[in-house]
Amino acid sequence: MKQISCARRLQPAEREKQLLDVAVKLAQTVGYKNITCTSVAEAAGLRSHGLITHYFGDMHLLRRQVIARAIQTENLEVLIQGLVIRDSQALAAPTELKKRALTSFNYE
Repeated sequence: MKQISCARRLQPAEREKQLLDVAVKLAQTVGYKNITCTSVAEAAGLRSHGLITHYFGDMHLLRRQVIARAIQTENLEVLIQGLVIRDSQALAAPTELKKRALTSFNYE
């Protein structure tokens, strides 16, 4: 995945949003279950995953944020990945959104 430069100093809320955006994009590219703190840091152009763990704690919490963002932005590609692995947060998404995701990827 192409690196997204994070060199510029950002406010904490901006940095967290930027890192989450990178994680979502990475989930689309390599798969939701394949993202790691290290891969997100690398894709964001960071030298280590320290900021990832600072903002998101561990991979479980980062993945929850990725699914939450997928639901919020109606990112069907990431949502379907969560539904396929029976992620509890993905399963709790609005019924119409889940139906659109399943229909889009022929999982009906």
